[in-house]
Amino acid sequence: MASLQERMALLERDLADPKKRLSDQMMVPMAVFLYEPRDEYVLRREKELLAIRLRNSGKHIVEVDLCELLWSMITEVFPKEEFFQAERSQGLQPVLETIINILGGTGERPSLEERIAQLVGELPADSGVVLLWRLGALYPVYNASHLLARLQGKVKLPVVLFYPGTQEDRTTLRFMGKWAPGGSYRERIY
Repeated sequence: MASLQERMALLERDLADPKKRLSDQMMVPMAVFLYEPRDEYVLRREKELLAIRLRNSGKHIVEVDLCELLWSMITEVFPKEEFFQAERSQGLQPVLETIINILGGTGERPSLEERIAQLVGELPADSGVVLLWRLGALYPVYNASHLLARLQGKVKLPVVLFYPGTQEDRTTLRFMGKWAPGGSYRERIY
């Protein structure tokens, strides 16, 4: 496999080229940028540099920190201390179920995908890119392949999901290189 920097350069070329599509299989082009979990901080630096270069080339970049978004959704429902107290008193499983319900949205509160779509707004498809990062915050309550599938039709910009893990075969990823593969990825994997 090519180095993280080489794959980032390939991703950048593909994002900058209006004729190049990340994936021909979906309405919205999506890609997964796979990296070794031990390279988290290297990835963050490279992602920031990628965003700067794409902005300098005229692209609108929407960076979505999934950890930050998750906590913002949780604290709209529960103050943090109340949330932590629930885990101490009720155990982990009820808290995980609560998080699943929060991420799924309700009639009053948007789902995770709807929140991401709100952050993206109505930018034209050829004007920018969505970068989803800090995926680890969603484990084990939300599967990354489901997130990408549910974003179809909700966002118009190309989406890149930064995924800490390993590749089992052409379409199967193992989160953090440890946990059982969760879903099949039709998106291009860099």
